[in-house]
Amino acid sequence: MTDIKEFNFGTLKSSAFDVAAIKKEYYRQNGSACVKALEKHHFDAHFCETKEDAHELILSLVPDGGTVGFGDSHTLFEIDLDDGLKTKGCTVIPHTCANNVHSYRAADYGNRAAWAPNRTPGRSSGITS
Repeated sequence: MTDIKEFNFGTLKSSAFDVAAIKKEYYRQNGSACVKALEKHHFDAHFCETKEDAHELILSLVPDGGTVGFGDSHTLFEIDLDDGLKTKGCTVIPHTCANNVHSYRAADYGNRAAWAPNRTPGRSSGITS
């Protein structure tokens, strides 16, 4: 847990009441603390202040033509990562297929109804009928 003493709250000025600036600083400090904690445990972590920065960073880390799978992350959809990866010629395995690797057929990507037609009843898939 981050110690409250590590945060720089600054001085109370009239500009300090700019809610957008306060939120931005709050997220920057929390993001920096999170990166520091992850790096302490040997993760390669990054913090991006904008979704455009995050989009560019992730695309720079993924090789052209690579295969990428990700869970049901609304953040990744919000930054249009799916489209960016397709532009780089990457194979994107959607979260519904990541639940059951046996149901994934690359030829069917883009046809959401065909992503997981062979699910075994009773298996935990995150999909309900």
